[in-house]
Amino acid sequence: MKLIFNYLFLFITVSTLISCNDDITIANNTQQCDSTNTTFNKLYNTSVNTPNSTDKTSYDFKYHTYTFEVLKDNFICKIGYSAASHKKPYLIEIFDNTTNTTVYSGSHTFSVATTSYVDIPPVPIITGHSYTIIRFVEGFGEVGRYVSSSLKFPIVYGDLKITKSSLYHRESDKRENTPADNFSLIPYIDIVFQN
Repeated sequence: MKLIFNYLFLFITVSTLISCNDDITIANNTQQCDSTNTTFNKLYNTSVNTPNSTDKTSYDFKYHTYTFEVLKDNFICKIGYSAASHKKPYLIEIFDNTTNTTVYSGSHTFSVATTSYVDIPPVPIITGHSYTIIRFVEGFGEVGRYVSSSLKFPIVYGDLKITKSSLYHRESDKRENTPADNFSLIPYIDIVFQN
């Protein structure tokens, strides 16, 4: 009887420890993708708060993009955007320019009133690679938020470096804002890195 009691006690103790460990893992995973005051948001707000810069919602273009690099390896786990309309889904893509590969593609709807976030499978972002995030919407009448800043590319905040951007209707219309320009134009497409 004592042997059965010891095995039962051992089983309950191990089960409790495993259960508690799972709770800690779940709590840690939840904290790893925090969309409050992201690195992109801080970079964007720094750009907005420089002299001769404006935060606007405008530009009736199908494509809003910016190209970025990271200063340390990380994972993108959420995308944030504020839609012009509840009706249309937005195609969000992350393209690895270094390997010429689309590393994420998904169609999402976003809140009109404020920036809302969608969870995505963790996308590895590697130091030394260049990436472009693309927001595409079909048709016209869709606008987006952007900052027109007196800062010149590249713009760096923390481990995020934005090197150029573009707004356009067709690939043939594409004209990028680059380090040679006297201003930078950054569309508000928030990328959330794991903490």
